[in-house]
Amino acid sequence: MQRAADPDSSGVGQLAERLRERRAAVRRLRWRMVLAVVGSVLTVGVLGWVVFASPVLTVHPEDVQVSGTSSFVPEEEVLELAEVAHDQPVARVDTGALAEQITALAAVRDVQVRRAWPNGLTIAIEPRVPVAVVADGDQYAVLDADAVVVARDDAPVDGLAAVTVPLGEEAAADSLDAVLTVLAALPGELRTDVISAGAQTPYQVVLTLAGGAEVMWGSAVENDLKVEVLRTLLQEDAGRYDVSAPRSPITSE
Repeated sequence: MQRAADPDSSGVGQLAERLRERRAAVRRLRWRMVLAVVGSVLTVGVLGWVVFASPVLTVHPEDVQVSGTSSFVPEEEVLELAEVAHDQPVARVDTGALAEQITALAAVRDVQVRRAWPNGLTIAIEPRVPVAVVADGDQYAVLDADAVVVARDDAPVDGLAAVTVPLGEEAAADSLDAVLTVLAALPGELRTDVISAGAQTPYQVVLTLAGGAEVMWGSAVENDLKVEVLRTLLQEDAGRYDVSAPRSPITSE
């Protein structure tokens, strides 16, 4: 006599089969995750080596670009300082340290050093703008508007006014600041026409033009207005132009 199949035993078998399949799927998923993690680690490691250690992404001298140089900040001098980065991986260049070295140059006001992938650096310089020279012993000190000595020369620099300020007097620092502030406010074509600038006090700035005429500037205030007034007055020949009160200017022989 043949026994009928036990429905309960058939259901148990199907459940066991499903459990085995699920365990196998879980194992496969775990292996995939392990392989994915290992692959990611290897990829990151390779990329890290390429970026930080390999010769592929190193700084090439010809890819170091410099802007903002001047006669007082020669490009050659900046490039010489940047040689410390040559053949280094771009990612490992200490841009902050290089910027500090460049800023230490007397004629540099500020500088930005940035990485330029894949093999370069960009160095953007904000130079100090010379506005005057002042006799300093046997030499001439070139000054910017902040009275920072940009350079020294054995002779006066063409196109820069010679400052005549009584340095031994108590108000000398304030007078010098007033003179430099006025010179910095002058547009290029006027500034180069000034051969000397002085002040007995901060309120008595006087400019001497190349033709011999004097400009009574007064204090270093309302400089933009005084520039426009002086431009108008210079259309008329005179020995003295007084713009100390720019709304009531005066010319005289």
